[in-house]
Amino acid sequence: MSANIDVLNQEKRKRVLIVAANPSVSKQTGWPIGFWAAELTHPYFEFNEKGYEVEIVSPDGASLSLMVSAIRGTKAATL
Repeated sequence: MSANIDVLNQEKRKRVLIVAANPSVSKQTGWPIGFWAAELTHPYFEFNEKGYEVEIVSPDGASLSLMVSAIRGTKAATL
Protein backbone atom coordinates (compact mmCIF):
# COMPACT_ATOMS: atom_id res chain seq x y z
CA MET A 1 0.00 0.00 0.00
CA SER A 2 2.76 2.51 0.84
CA ALA A 3 4.11 2.16 -2.69
CA ASN A 4 0.95 3.94 -3.90
CA ILE A 5 1.50 7.03 -1.72
CA ASP A 6 3.23 9.88 -3.55
CA VAL A 7 4.21 12.28 -0.74
CA LEU A 8 6.21 14.50 -3.10
CA ASN A 9 3.20 15.37 -5.27
CA GLN A 10 2.48 18.93 -3.99
CA GLU A 11 -1.16 18.69 -5.07
CA LYS A 12 -1.68 15.54 -2.98
CA ARG A 13 1.01 16.02 -0.32
CA LYS A 14 0.34 13.96 2.81
CA ARG A 15 0.07 15.74 6.14
CA VAL A 16 1.06 14.75 9.67
CA LEU A 17 -0.18 16.36 12.86
CA ILE A 18 2.08 15.99 15.92
CA VAL A 19 0.43 16.82 19.25
CA ALA A 20 2.90 17.60 22.03
CA ALA A 21 2.03 17.81 25.73
CA ASN A 22 0.99 21.11 27.27
CA PRO A 23 3.35 22.61 29.82
CA SER A 24 2.58 21.64 33.39
CA VAL A 25 4.20 21.52 36.81
CA SER A 26 5.51 18.29 38.31
CA LYS A 27 3.66 17.30 41.49
CA GLN A 28 6.82 15.57 42.77
CA THR A 29 9.42 18.29 42.16
CA GLY A 30 7.42 21.47 41.56
CA TRP A 31 9.46 22.03 38.38
CA PRO A 32 7.89 23.01 35.07
CA ILE A 33 7.59 20.04 32.72
CA GLY A 34 6.84 19.52 29.05
CA PHE A 35 7.83 17.00 26.38
CA TRP A 36 11.17 15.29 25.70
CA ALA A 37 12.96 16.70 22.65
CA ALA A 38 13.28 13.29 20.95
CA GLU A 39 9.52 12.71 21.21
CA LEU A 40 9.04 15.61 18.83
CA THR A 41 12.22 16.00 16.80
CA HIS A 42 12.74 12.40 15.70
CA PRO A 43 9.31 11.90 14.09
CA TYR A 44 9.31 15.50 12.79
CA PHE A 45 12.54 15.06 10.86
CA GLU A 46 11.63 11.55 9.63
CA PHE A 47 8.30 12.74 8.23
CA ASN A 48 9.79 15.96 6.87
CA GLU A 49 12.63 14.15 5.08
CA LYS A 50 10.08 11.83 3.46
CA GLY A 51 8.19 14.83 2.05
CA TYR A 52 5.28 15.04 4.47
CA GLU A 53 3.89 18.39 5.59
CA VAL A 54 4.24 18.41 9.40
CA GLU A 55 2.29 20.60 11.81
CA ILE A 56 3.06 20.71 15.55
CA VAL A 57 0.35 21.69 18.04
CA SER A 58 -0.53 21.40 21.72
CA PRO A 59 -3.92 20.19 23.01
CA ASP A 60 -4.93 23.65 24.28
CA GLY A 61 -3.18 25.63 21.55
CA ALA A 62 -0.70 27.23 23.96
CA SER A 63 3.09 27.37 23.78
CA LEU A 64 5.02 24.13 24.05
CA SER A 65 7.56 23.48 26.78
CA LEU A 66 10.65 21.47 25.86
CA MET A 67 12.24 19.48 28.68
CA VAL A 68 15.75 20.92 28.44
CA SER A 69 16.70 18.64 31.33
CA ALA A 70 16.61 15.80 28.83
CA ILE A 71 19.61 17.30 27.06
CA ARG A 72 21.31 19.64 29.55
CA GLY A 73 20.35 18.61 33.07
CA THR A 74 18.31 21.77 33.67
CA LYS A 75 14.62 22.61 33.94
CA ALA A 76 12.18 23.29 31.07
CA ALA A 77 12.31 25.91 28.32
CA THR A 78 9.19 27.33 26.68
CA LEU A 79 9.03 27.39 22.89
